[in-house]
Amino acid sequence: MSRATSLKLLLAVPAVALLFVFMVLPITNMVEMSFRTLGTGEPFGDNYTTAHYARILGDGYYWRILGRSLMTAALVTFLCLIVSYPIAWHMSKAQGMKAVLLYACIASPLMTGVLVRNFGWMIATALNGPLNEALLALGIIERPLRLLFTQGLVVLALVHVFVPFMVLPINNALRNIPPALIEASSSMGASRRQVFRDVILPLSFPGIYPGVI
Repeated sequence: MSRATSLKLLLAVPAVALLFVFMVLPITNMVEMSFRTLGTGEPFGDNYTTAHYARILGDGYYWRILGRSLMTAALVTFLCLIVSYPIAWHMSKAQGMKAVLLYACIASPLMTGVLVRNFGWMIATALNGPLNEALLALGIIERPLRLLFTQGLVVLALVHVFVPFMVLPINNALRNIPPALIEASSSMGASRRQVFRDVILPLSFPGIYPGVI
């Protein structure tokens, strides 16, 4: 083994140790605890059982919850992609101060704690919150809408949280597309829609994949 390879492996040791201590060990412990029997006066007993998994797999309630969670995740992912792609496109074309402002707007939610954002949504969508007051003032609704604790608001809030994680990788992928490819496609007679479908969209997949994940 060369000295350079040994140095690279040595530099990776802290990151691997961090992942092992704070991710692998806790997950392994959770899996192990899931097979423990119920304890008296303690969270779990000393013996092991598969009864917990049998109860979950045989109860339709848990399957409905799982299905609803997966549907919510799919909808949030789709909406994030639809919202984020145009934003990432404009960011990839922006230069100078405009680019800085766009990056700041996209990154600002990441600088706010989840708890603060949750309270913000609760205040904005309350029965006497600014959203209902604005809709009432405009005459769009006759009485306040009950928005809190609804599935729609959960989806909307999750989209707000995850959009930056979709915009930034797509923006990087779009910036890495050589302008010469787009110019060549246009000069060969391709329409703007064909350029997007056959050139830009496929080359932006390296940014879409991590965003979806």
